[in-house]
Amino acid sequence: MACDWSGGCSVEAAVASAAQARLLGIRRGDPVLALHSISIGESGRPVESFLALHRRDRSRFQVELTRATASGRVGTPLVLVKA
Repeated sequence: MACDWSGGCSVEAAVASAAQARLLGIRRGDPVLALHSISIGESGRPVESFLALHRRDRSRFQVELTRATASGRVGTPLVLVKA
């Protein structure tokens, strides 16, 4: 099954606001990782968007990069990073 969508995700360091800290069970001003993501459907319109905040002491990310072939199809993985 092929996925006919694209998108992007960014990760940045941030500090928790009072409301965010209360929800995450940390102190205001504690460091967090902020993930911003958007997925674009084949029509070119956004189909999903989110902001997720992660505590620095309870996060693990796994990233897999893939190489596109000349035809645009996904090829073999370039790098697999496990934290």
